[in-house]
Amino acid sequence: MLALITLAHKTCYPNPIAFRAGERVRTGHEDDEFPDWVRTFTADGYEGWAPLSLLTPTGAGEALARQDYSARELDVAVGERVRVELELADWLWVRNETGGSGWIPASCIASPS
Repeated sequence: MLALITLAHKTCYPNPIAFRAGERVRTGHEDDEFPDWVRTFTADGYEGWAPLSLLTPTGAGEALARQDYSARELDVAVGERVRVELELADWLWVRNETGGSGWIPASCIASPS
């Protein structure tokens, strides 16, 4: 689906976390603004937000990744057009016209009419 950016977004995380399916991660608190996201810590020392739906809890503060994931966000500007490739817990994985891709909050796009 093509979408129009109506609210700009700039990433706050220059070193996003990433993990592979089957990888063990540590988990912390859920996000207050986006409750379906949890603070996640990878074996390589990075930390960031990951969707709870991609993690299977294995014990207190530990989980197993169900699929590959990258927390990379995409900077977008008002008026830009993007292709929405995935929607997950109020965030969208989008691709812009120059081929860049990453997550943006769903609130950044115009609602479909």
